[in-house]
Parts: sequence; structure tokens; C-alpha cells
Amino acid sequence: MTQHKQPVKNIIILGCGRSGTTLLASMFHKKNYTGTSMFVDPTHCPLIKKDIFNQPEVMTAFPDYSFEGYDGNSRGNFECKQVNYINELILSVYDNNGYSLSLGQRWIASIDSSIKIKGGSQSGFPEIDEAITFLVQHEPFCYKDPRLSYTLPVWQPYLDSLDVIYICVFRHPQATAKSLQRECQLPHMNISLTKSRCFELWHNIYAHILNNTSQKNCFFIHFDQILDYSGLSKLSKFCGISLDKYLVKPDEVRHNHYRGFDDTPEHVISMYETLCDRAYQYPFQGDKTV
Repeated sequence: MTQHKQPVKNIIILGCGRSGTTLLASMFHKKNYTGTSMFVDPTHCPLIKKDIFNQPEVMTAFPDYSFEGYDGNSRGNFECKQVNYINELILSVYDNNGYSLSLGQRWIASIDSSIKIKGGSQSGFPEIDEAITFLVQHEPFCYKDPRLSYTLPVWQPYLDSLDVIYICVFRHPQATAKSLQRECQLPHMNISLTKSRCFELWHNIYAHILNNTSQKNCFFIHFDQILDYSGLSKLSKFCGISLDKYLVKPDEVRHNHYRGFDDTPEHVISMYETLCDRAYQYPFQGDKTV
């Protein structure tokens, strides 16, 4: 009997930008998942047809970083521009706590966890319903976008009937904050983020993820568990596929290992402890080496 090698479970990768989501997505790209390249070719969805992305303002907002490396990600981003664009539209109607963000920049949005994100006709963009319906038909898919950490409630009604699992990746908040500040100084962003702002958006993103997932359907993994391979065996089992650990090349990853929390706010430390508990990492024991 011929063994069926096509992956069965669909994947949604969640987590703050600059936390390892791209490294994970690159591993699923090698397994031929839809969504880890720039486009899913739509035949009838006006909102996400390819020619939309040829418009100058949209081209500027979504550079071609899916495969070509750049200063922020040497591997590329392994994201679907159409997913990015849908999520940008959803988030465009929400206040961003004092920051003015242009199209393409809402992956650094900071939205309080008490706000439940609405989409489709509820947000003034009824075309979103059709676009999401189209994208989730292309199984197996792996959609990765930091904005999904906020917009997941909009996508979930279209995912509930499918075999979908969530993967949440995170790293030390100090490491993420430093990386966010560096990324936002690049020409395609050109935004000055304070460290306190980085901590705020980091906390809000993971609060939304915890509100909208369960431990049963969401696998939490620390970035360090990817780099040292210690979490990949459990992740492979959770996904039902074999992930090639040799795709992870720690020497090519810019990463700072923090041993303390310095000026990290208490509520951010508490959130980090919760995430580590979910990932079976316990940072408050021993010498606090993560």
C-alpha cells in the first residue's frame, strides 16, 4: 500500500514579530505547505488579486521579502502577502495607542487585550469574508503573520471545520525589544520604537494569543528550543510530520541570550513566565539563563 505523504494538519504560526516565526515558517515551506510563499493565486477574489500588489503604495508597504533575504531576515519572511494585506485591513480600524502606522506596518500594532478584533462586514470590509474563505481552501496551509496574533478571532470561524493547529513562538522580551527596535530603523519601516512601547506590544500580542487559543490546540515553543533543537521533536509529534532540524542553523541567526530582566515591567515578566510554563521552560529556577 502506498503511504500518503501529504501533510494533513494545517498550521497557523502566531507570535510577536522578531520572535522566530520566520524560522519556523521556513521549515514548513520545505514541506510544501501553501502560504509560505508570496501568493496563493486567486481566480475570483478582487480584494487579493495579484494586480493589487502592483500598485505603488501597496508595493512599498509589502516589499518582496518572502524569499530574498534582507537586513532584518537573511532567509526572507516566508509570508503570504495576501494574508498580510487582509490582516492590515482588519487592524486599520483599531486605535494603536498613540502610534500612527501606515499600510504594512501594523505587525507592530499594540491593541489592548480587552478588545476583541472583528472583521468582514463588522469592520467595514465585507470582501474579507470571501478572501479568507478562498485562502483556507488551499490545504495544507501554513499561514504566518504576526498580525494573526490579533486577528485570529476573525479567521477562526473559517478554520473551525478544518484540521488546524496553532504554534506560538516567543523569545525573551528583552531580546525581542532589541530586535524590534533594530528592524523598525530599516528603510521600509523608518519608525522609532521606545523600549517601553516594545514591551507593551509584546505583552498585548501574547495576551491576545492566550485569550484565543487553548493548550489543547496550541503548541508553545521558546525560540531557544528551536535553536538548540530541544523542542523540535515534540513539535514534530504535535504537527504529525518530521521537521528537519538541520534547517536550523544557529550560527546564521542573530540572537541575544539574556540572563536577567533589567527594566522589564513586572506584567511582562509575568507573561513571559506563563509562556515558558506552556513551553515547559522554567526561567525562574536555577540561574535564569533564558
